[in-house]
Amino acid sequence: MKLDGPKREAGFTLIEVLVAMTILAVGLIAISGMQVMAMRGNATANALTVATSLAEEVMEDILRRKEDDVMFNSVQTDVPYWAVPRAIEGGGSYMAIFSVRPNTPLANLATISISVTGGETRLGSRTVTLTSFKRVQ
Repeated sequence: MKLDGPKREAGFTLIEVLVAMTILAVGLIAISGMQVMAMRGNATANALTVATSLAEEVMEDILRRKEDDVMFNSVQTDVPYWAVPRAIEGGGSYMAIFSVRPNTPLANLATISISVTGGETRLGSRTVTLTSFKRVQ
């Protein structure tokens, strides 16, 4: 009977398992960091989407007014559109202000600017500004 030394078992050593687990843990930590960044990006995108939608709503309401509306007779700057900030479920609160400059850039044309600010995120609130023109009398 011949003995060649200890018989090798098939499988992984403890060191190999520990190295594999360390590599897996580093990968999972990197993926979780990317997930957090994606969630923050989604929150910012949601705030911008809501602010844009509200700004478009306000702009459409102002543009829908008649050409001889008293709103278009004099300069109005940074006028709150709503009396209190507008709360959006799951999206925070938003405030809209508008400005009207009659006869700018031409006679019988008013420049209308809408700014909507809100949607508090970790990066601060978001502001969307829309500008349009309306023919006035």
